[in-house]
Amino acid sequence: MGEALQDLAGDRMRRLIAALTSTPVKGVIVGTVVTMLIQSSSATTVMAASFVHAGLMTLKQAIGVIMGAAIGTTITAQIIAFKIKAFALPIIGLGMIFAVFGRTKRQKYVGNCIVGFGLLFVGMQTMEEAMYFLRDRQDIFLAFSHHPFLGILAGTGLTMLVQSSSATVGLTMAMASQGLLPLEAAIPILFGDNIGT
Repeated sequence: MGEALQDLAGDRMRRLIAALTSTPVKGVIVGTVVTMLIQSSSATTVMAASFVHAGLMTLKQAIGVIMGAAIGTTITAQIIAFKIKAFALPIIGLGMIFAVFGRTKRQKYVGNCIVGFGLLFVGMQTMEEAMYFLRDRQDIFLAFSHHPFLGILAGTGLTMLVQSSSATVGLTMAMASQGLLPLEAAIPILFGDNIGT
């Protein structure tokens, strides 16, 4: 989905981001929206840093974008929590119509973005179903409740490994929805997810 959005916007997106970050509040809004669209606060942060390096954005503007990236990640997690997976296949179908039958490159890129959005929810459903077999191994997850530092380390390590706090937050949510992870264990893992980003 992120690649499709970059194809859709290209250089125009870069110029727009630089223009829209003229104030810190605008920077936060841009960072939030971009992170929601490309599903990666790390990518948004790297883009902001590269814009600073290229002279397209000041450090002050980049700080707003990075703060917005953190907010965008939480909104992604909230979207996952809404349980709209019943709509995943229709969303993918709609995207495929645009991707296959679109007359312009722009329409095809929009289709690819929509397909990516639908696949996000298919992936979440698959992760939830895959976690079911771990119900017999709750002792592992209870260790995170009794030793929060282990949960922080696990969340940090997993996020660094997969390079996506959205994915690790989604995984944590999947485990919690299956009753594998109590709240006391999930919170340290979520802290670690954010540190790993």
